[in-house]
Amino acid sequence: MIKKLFMVIFAGMTILLSSCIGSMIKSAMISAPYANFISLHSNPKVGDYAVLSSQDDLTTYKYMITSVNDESVFVKLVINSKESEYFNDFYWELETDLKGNVKNAYLVSLNGDRDKLTIATPGKMGYFYPIQAETNELKKFVEENTKEKFKTSAGSFDVKAEFYESIVNYGNVNKLITVMFVNPDVKFLTVANFNMKILNDGTKDVVYSYLIEQGNENTKSK
Repeated sequence: MIKKLFMVIFAGMTILLSSCIGSMIKSAMISAPYANFISLHSNPKVGDYAVLSSQDDLTTYKYMITSVNDESVFVKLVINSKESEYFNDFYWELETDLKGNVKNAYLVSLNGDRDKLTIATPGKMGYFYPIQAETNELKKFVEENTKEKFKTSAGSFDVKAEFYESIVNYGNVNKLITVMFVNPDVKFLTVANFNMKILNDGTKDVVYSYLIEQGNENTKSK
């Protein structure tokens, strides 16, 4: 009897702890400003999608267009993580202009909650500034990745590099430099995305994601 009671209490504590962690993650995602833009291809159509995978293949990011009008593109972003199951309880709804500048963003819970997010503004965390590849290190990095077609499981692509810098205010990270390898014929443009975290001591930590699938949900073969 005591053993059964202990197991019931333990199970209840586990559920409560899991719920608390999920609430903390949700609160953190709501309080953080959403990036000011996403890469967006020309002539976007409903059903266009792209799936990128993290370098360790534990997380995927699926962008899909759900609606388009003369002024806005509506995008659904779904993150599926084998590493942190809490991300699987949410998805993002984005409204951008026809160039990918984010106008509105919402965090949507699978239970139906829909929270409006703030959009990053110049000088604030999460805002991406376009920059040039001014250092020899960046120039060499681009040269190595563009001298031949960039190959992923989604195919081989001619790419060009785009550079962005953003302010980061967490841990020992000082700033973030993003190098996007893009192709105009790819949905959402991005073939690979490298994020270089510049730490306070000057060292760098690089993580990346890459395209694994793209197309249109309404036209792909069943």
